[in-house]
Amino acid sequence: MKNIKYFRYFFDYMRDGDFPFFEKFLMLAGLAYIVIPADFLPDFILPVGLLDDSAVLAAIVLAGGKMLKKYFEKTVEQRIDQVKNKRKQKQQKNNGRDW
Repeated sequence: MKNIKYFRYFFDYMRDGDFPFFEKFLMLAGLAYIVIPADFLPDFILPVGLLDDSAVLAAIVLAGGKMLKKYFEKTVEQRIDQVKNKRKQKQQKNNGRDW
């Protein structure tokens, strides 16, 4: 459950073209399975009908959280590289000045 904090990056992850379409599809298919009432086991068959939705939700949280964590780490690494490049460029500009 510690990976659930990465779900705020869900929409950015879905728009990012660097990650496999299949991973995104599985996550969306799982969410659709939970929302759409036509399930393998219909929800009106209590408690078994809700149990299969709960299992799918748990799988989405576990697998989706790991995928989103990878996305978060990649994004952080890219931002760190951008900051380092900006610092290098600024230092090169400052070193080139003759005071």
